[in-house]
Amino acid sequence: LDLFATSSQNKSISYLSAPLSIGFNQPLFQFNQFKWNQELMELEYQRAEKFFVEEKETIALEVVNRYFQLYLNDLSLATAQDNLQYLDSLANTAEKRFELGRIGETEMLQVQLSAKNADARVAGLLQDRQNNTERLRDYLGIREEVIFSLSDPGEIEEYLIDKTEALSFANLNRSRITDFEIRLKNAQMELEQAQNANQPELNVLEDCVKPKLPV
Repeated sequence: LDLFATSSQNKSISYLSAPLSIGFNQPLFQFNQFKWNQELMELEYQRAEKFFVEEKETIALEVVNRYFQLYLNDLSLATAQDNLQYLDSLANTAEKRFELGRIGETEMLQVQLSAKNADARVAGLLQDRQNNTERLRDYLGIREEVIFSLSDPGEIEEYLIDKTEALSFANLNRSRITDFEIRLKNAQMELEQAQNANQPELNVLEDCVKPKLPV
C-alpha cells in the first residue's frame, strides 16, 4: 500500500500478507474419491475385526483337534500295551507247552509272531505319542519338554443348531461376506468414476479462514 506524500504526512509503504488460508474445494457432478475412500476404509475395518475373531476361533479349534489326537493316541497305546502283555504271557506259555510236546512248533511260532506284532504296534504308538505331544506343545508355544496328562473330557453335550439362524450369523459375522461387499463397492466406485469422466468440471471454492497480517 503506497501512501503518497502530502503537506501533512510523508510518503510511506506497507504490505499485507495472508500466510495461511483454510477452505474447501467441492467438485460438483464429479467423482468424489474421498467419499468412496471413507466407505471402503469402514468396510475394511469391519473385515479386519471379523477376520481377527475367525483367527481366534480357528486357533481354538486346532488346539482341540490336537488335544484329541493325543488323547485318542493314549487310549490306543493303553489298549496295545495290555494286548502286548497278554500276548507275551501267552507266548511264554506256548513255548513251555512246546517243550513239553503239547503243541506243535507252528502253533508256537504263530503265538510268538502275534507277540512281536503287538510289540511293534506299541513302539509305533509310542512314536506317534511323541509326535502328537510335540505338535500340541509347539502350537501352544511351550518351549520346555513336557508330558501331557490328559483328562477324560466326559460326555459331550449335544447342541441343536437351527440352520436358518446359523446362516444368518454367518452372513453377519463372516469376513468373506464383508470382502464381497468391498469388491462390490470397488466395482461401484469404478463405474461411477467412468461415468463421470466426461462430465463438465464445476468446483465450489470457499475460504473459511484467511488471516491477514500486516508486515
